Amino acid sequence: MEYGNGGTLVSVGVDGDPPGGGQQDLRSRRVFDQAGEEIGNVRDLLVDGASGHIRFLVVVADHTLDTTVREFAIPVDAIARLERDRLFLEHLRERVLSGPLYDPAVPPPPDYWDGLTAYYGYGTG
Repeated sequence: MEYGNGGTLVSVGVDGDPPGGGQQDLRSRRVFDQAGEEIGNVRDLLVDGASGHIRFLVVVADHTLDTTVREFAIPVDAIARLERDRLFLEHLRERVLSGPLYDPAVPPPPDYWDGLTAYYGYGTG
């Protein structure tokens, strides 16, 4: 899928090899906000097809009051801290859960990635 200025994003998938030979495989890590509130877990990584660098985390939010599965693509720049089995974002849970949803089965519109990175305050993708 295209993003930014003609770049291509590639999904690593659940079983694919992560960038860097698995040294920093973020999949399955629990995700917390800056206040320590749990958000969900990392399901997938979206990497730049040319450089192989991770650009977005696909986070599945924990169920709240309903059983709807909600996924969010979050810029990797939002990671504030990494620990062995979890990571912390520099945003509050409410900000993430109010953000644009991500559906891997539906190609996003052309301006989705730029809007997403702007939503989190990181300029354009």
